[in-house]
Amino acid sequence: MFPSLSTLAIIAMALSIAILSGANAAPISPIHLTQAVSNLKALSADNMEGRMPNTPGHERAAAFISSAFSSITLKSFNTDYIHHFKYGVGWGEGSGSNIIGWLEGSHLPATYFVISAHYDHLGKRGRQIYNGADDNASGVAALLALAHHFSVNTPRHSIIFIATDAEEAGLHGAEAFLSSSLIPSEHIALNINIDMIGNGGSRNELYLLTPRNTHYNSVVHDYVAVNTSSKFRLRIGQPRKVDRESVLKRKIDWRKAGDHAAFLKHGINYIYLGNDVHTHYHKPSDTYENIDLAFFKSSLSHITNLATQLDQVMLKAQ
Repeated sequence: MFPSLSTLAIIAMALSIAILSGANAAPISPIHLTQAVSNLKALSADNMEGRMPNTPGHERAAAFISSAFSSITLKSFNTDYIHHFKYGVGWGEGSGSNIIGWLEGSHLPATYFVISAHYDHLGKRGRQIYNGADDNASGVAALLALAHHFSVNTPRHSIIFIATDAEEAGLHGAEAFLSSSLIPSEHIALNINIDMIGNGGSRNELYLLTPRNTHYNSVVHDYVAVNTSSKFRLRIGQPRKVDRESVLKRKIDWRKAGDHAAFLKHGINYIYLGNDVHTHYHKPSDTYENIDLAFFKSSLSHITNLATQLDQVMLKAQ
């Protein structure tokens, strides 16, 4: 119909039209939002002991997530949802456990979105517990809420939900999944990685980062343009500041600082969603009590809407 336009231009036009038309995105239910808050609190409780891999608290967290997957009746690739893996640490070896479930899509069941959030954290140091409420109990709680949402709002693509392990030590859980034989990389259309969505700072900022020149960037930009406000700011790109207390000695390159980087290494595009570092980042004070629950719920609502629109418009573009 448009012989003078390039294929990419046609795709961009289709995506933009879908966004402007609303793309029939079903909002997340208040019940799932309430359950997400409860799951965030449970995953960052003291009995989880900071979720350091290969500790009793970490095992409790893995069991909690696996039980939640079962209650949602996600499909599993093995006899259960837990996938053990090994990785190199210097001259030695480390181990971890990813928790993986999936839902079958209605239109493209052999093409997958992967929604990821790491559940490991820093554990205990002496008597202090690094609860990791924002980093990343918030992301895992969002992952579980999205699994609930799409279990009652069937996606077009199949969706894999993976709570990755050993992210803090070097993205090992994501790499183990991608190097396994579960799903060929060419069957994965997109990674949606959620990492820290519970503290947007004084400006209430949630960042959305994608690789450059992807065919779905117009979806993300249009969504941000329509939905950002002075009360909740959606930002394209990565945070740039270093926090005032010098928690970080250098700027973080968020393109490489999360599980989405492992997906891109395997040729899979991503959207990373998260807030900036803050005064509680990697400190014992990253507790449930310091989560901004209004920001968390708004972030989860936007992530649900955007994921739904991407599921619909990427299908139209294929």
